[in-house]
Parts: sequence; C-alpha cells; structure tokens
Amino acid sequence: MDNNCISLAHAVEEMKDLDERLKMLEERAGIDEPVVLADDDDEEEQALPEIKARVYSTNILLKIQCEKRKGVLVNLLVELDKFDLEVSSASVVQFGSLVLDITITAEMGIEFSVPVKDVVTALRCSCLINCLR
Repeated sequence: MDNNCISLAHAVEEMKDLDERLKMLEERAGIDEPVVLADDDDEEEQALPEIKARVYSTNILLKIQCEKRKGVLVNLLVELDKFDLEVSSASVVQFGSLVLDITITAEMGIEFSVPVKDVVTALRCSCLINCLR
C-alpha cells in the first residue's frame, strides 16, 4: 500500500512540474490568450454561437459552438477562405440534439493581415446568418 501512495505522490509532483514547464514554454513561444467574442452580460448563459480563437505563430485554432443547421461548416470554411486562412483540419461533433461543436485548425497565408478578432466576428455573423435561413 505504501508503494501505491509513493507512486501517486510522484505522479502528482510530475504533473505539477509538467504544468509549470508548459506555462513557461507557452510564455516563451508567445502563445496568445484566446480571443472570445461573447456577450458580457451572463457568461454562464451565453447565446450561441460561442467562438474562441487561439493563435500560435502562423496557425490559428478555432473552437466554435453553434446551433445545428445544414451548411454551417461549409459557410464557415468559405468565410475562412476569404481571410486567406488555409484549413488543415476540421472536425464537427454533435453536442446534444441541437448544438454543434466545431474545431478548426488553419494556417495563415501570406495575405493574412487582419486582427483575429475580425475573423471571429465574421465567423459569428456567418453562424447567425445561417441560423436565420
């Protein structure tokens, strides 16, 4: 039993060390905080879509939760193409019966020169317009 406690203590210590190393590497690499566009009124009851973007070097990671509608992903990909963002992967998971959880990774092209917040705003508008159809 003592060996199990010692192993668990070592594992917890190792996790703490790894977490600290991750934070240090993120700071050194200049990883930005995610850009979140949502209503400030009540964060727990945010209206969909909820969009988060994280930038690292020339890559962007987008996490989108929106209402399940036909053509949502296609419209988002078209929007990203307008900003010269080359999509490297995209995944869609249904969350409940009415919500889609979309994750997109893209690489910024040479022509990319807009703030990430503008990309998030355009994606939000695309989701909202798709909901009205």
